[in-house]
Order: sequence, then C-alpha cells, then structure tokens
Amino acid sequence: NFTLILFTGQNTSNGHAFMNGSDMTVWIPVEAYRTALQVKVFLAHEIIHGIHYLLSPGFYFRNESERIHTGRQLISEGIATYFTKQALGISGSEALWADYLTEQAVNNWLTECRQRDKELKMLFSKHFSESDDNLQLFFANDPSDILRFRAGYYAGLEFVKWLAGKLRSEQDILKIPRSDIEQSALVYLSC
Repeated sequence: NFTLILFTGQNTSNGHAFMNGSDMTVWIPVEAYRTALQVKVFLAHEIIHGIHYLLSPGFYFRNESERIHTGRQLISEGIATYFTKQALGISGSEALWADYLTEQAVNNWLTECRQRDKELKMLFSKHFSESDDNLQLFFANDPSDILRFRAGYYAGLEFVKWLAGKLRSEQDILKIPRSDIEQSALVYLSC
C-alpha cells in the first residue's frame, strides 16, 4: 500500500517516493508531463521507486547525502527504469525518455552513451561510494553533454538488464539487499 500525491507548481519532471511515517508516498508533479506517454512512463517510474523502497528498505534515503549517493542512484534509477520498461512493454529509450526528446535526439543520445560506456563505467566505479552533488549524471542540465544529461539513467538501466540476465527471476531484483546488489554493480562496472 502507498499513497499517491499529485501536485502542481514545481515545474520540473522530478517526482519520487518517500516514507511518510510508516506509509510509502509517491509524489508526481502533474504539470511537468506534457503527453499521455510521459504521464504513463514517469508515473510508473516513480511508483516503482516506492515499491522498491518497500521491498528493499536499504535503498531508501533519509538525508541529502544518502539521496545523492552515486551507487544508490545508479541502482535505484536503473531498477525504476528497467521495471517501467517491463511493466509497460515499451522500449528502453521510451522508458528512459518517454517522448520528452525527439526520436532523433534520443537516438543520438543513446549512440553517445553506448560509445562512452567504458567511460561511464569508470566514472561510476570511481565515484560509487560518494555523495557528490557536482556529479551530474542524473541531471538534465546540458543536452550537449551526456555526463550532464541523464547518462546515469542509461548506465543504471544497462546494469539492471545485465543483472536480470543472471537471475532466475527478474522480480528478485526488487528484493536484493543493498549490500549484495552493490557488489554486483561493482562487478558489472569492472567489465
């Protein structure tokens, strides 16, 4: 069980989930979604965060340092993106962007992410245990630089796809204790 809060006024595409006492609450900035696909994708993404935190509480954050922890973000955003893709039966690019970018812009972004995959893995490996708000891998600040334009979501999705291929049931991913999945992420990042 969780509560869903719809609100307006922030004018950004960020939503997430938080514990409100003993209840999980998912919040959605409704003014940020311009199309039906954006509503479907980003709402599912945030709901999956709530489900993941309930099933694996070690991923829930209680302060800013925990929230921006690089390894936690890689894993939790990867899980939310992967299960959005699976639940909605959509492509990885749709799970990452919905229709927020044009098809050509998404293709260019994905091509650059793939070309820089080793660099992304090295960055995540180097900063995995840090909480550095200067690392902008999960921000959408500069479309000309994937390192400042959501490349962290791509890296997270790729990690969770890799992990799902190693498990008997992909749903198990939602329940893996944080310390165990972090070890798997470090192995993946070293590949």
